[in-house]
Amino acid sequence: MSNVKEYYENVFLKDLKNISNEEAQKIAWKSGKYQSFSTYGEVTDEFITSCEYVLNSYQHFLLVETQKEKLQKLYDMVENYDNTIDELDDSGWRKKKTDKQIYNDPKWHEIQKYAQEVYDELKNIKIDT
Repeated sequence: MSNVKEYYENVFLKDLKNISNEEAQKIAWKSGKYQSFSTYGEVTDEFITSCEYVLNSYQHFLLVETQKEKLQKLYDMVENYDNTIDELDDSGWRKKKTDKQIYNDPKWHEIQKYAQEVYDELKNIKIDT
């Protein structure tokens, strides 16, 4: 098994699935039971890192241009998601939403839904190298 294949299947697809995994997010973020799932910050940081790698090397992962465009759109949605509220902390910065607030945000559910579409399209790519 190649490093490219291992990375795609064991890192990138896992990170992509975590962005779309409404049930795991509900258990962890809404209910506060984090035993088998990460926080919003960890999930998105891991996805952004692995997604950047795939986007920058997409030919190695056998993505066609339309798949790359969809992945780029998802990346932009996650990167540009506003995870703050209109309230300042002691340092004068906007406070961050809690995981529960993010889970309850309809804009986040749009990202989840689109992430699932992208995941469904990319999960069956076979990398033989």
